[in-house]
Amino acid sequence: MSQYLFSSFYEAPTRFWYLLGSLLVFLSILGFVLNVLKTGANKPFLTQLKHRVNFFWVMAVFVVVCFLLGKVAMFVLFAFASLFAFREFMTMVPTSLGDHYLLAICYYIFIPLQYVLVGFEVYGVYSVALPLLVLLFVPMIASFQSDMHNLMARIAKIQWGVMLTIYCMSYIPALMSLHIVGYENQMLFLVMYLLLVSQIGDTLQFVYSRLMFRKKIWKFMLGTNKTLEGMVFGSLLAIMVGTGLWWLTPFTVFQSFWMSCLIITLGVCGHLSMGAIKKSVKTKTWGSKTTGYGGALDRLDSVIFAAPVFFMIVRWGWGS
Repeated sequence: MSQYLFSSFYEAPTRFWYLLGSLLVFLSILGFVLNVLKTGANKPFLTQLKHRVNFFWVMAVFVVVCFLLGKVAMFVLFAFASLFAFREFMTMVPTSLGDHYLLAICYYIFIPLQYVLVGFEVYGVYSVALPLLVLLFVPMIASFQSDMHNLMARIAKIQWGVMLTIYCMSYIPALMSLHIVGYENQMLFLVMYLLLVSQIGDTLQFVYSRLMFRKKIWKFMLGTNKTLEGMVFGSLLAIMVGTGLWWLTPFTVFQSFWMSCLIITLGVCGHLSMGAIKKSVKTKTWGSKTTGYGGALDRLDSVIFAAPVFFMIVRWGWGS
């Protein structure tokens, strides 16, 4: 085992360590600055920003573990991430006691099934199997129970939760199964690219909305505190960062620009959609145990929406 780990270190591309080292140094400096400045009227904002920085630390550790232990570790870790995210979602949306058997099926059958299929690279199956199971199997099982109150609404909530937290999230590790000519054994960089661009975009939108543009000229009817100016300027800066990360990917600079635009746009749609759901269930966050401020879904709502579309475009445009 130790020989395998050391060989992974030695065989790592230089750019992997450059990126990881630069990210860790930047996060260390930013964390120190936030600890020094966390006083006065801006304390709530700086506290939230610090929790977002902490989530970048979690991502860095996650990437290193996946790099050292390989694809299987990534599939297992994302399966647990789906489990926690699905649990957060179903904890917040109202369900019936009779739905517990159906939720157990989602936990113990749907999650392992989806990630096993992704791990075995059976694209023709995992791309359609779970949506069909959710569409047909969930209503069938739900119809066997005696509680018919709001049955259609309860079924829709479970279907929506499974598709978001299991199906869509599984496309992040599914990037590891792609085969791109001239880019062999480098798919972890695509995962890093997707996570970095989406999370940097979400963080910059938050910073611009709360720090530089306090006036909400666009009065959201959704559960978000971001402003129109913050989303526009934060997205533009994140697209520039994503374009600058072209060397991580099989894309050219121009292609990286458009892929960054895609990721950021879908990320905004994901944030607004999940914000609307939070408002409908009268909650501000999905949870508080995962990242200190908010839950896993609060941090991953943008990448969950971007992952399936990003995967399919890369597979069709660059896959072999």
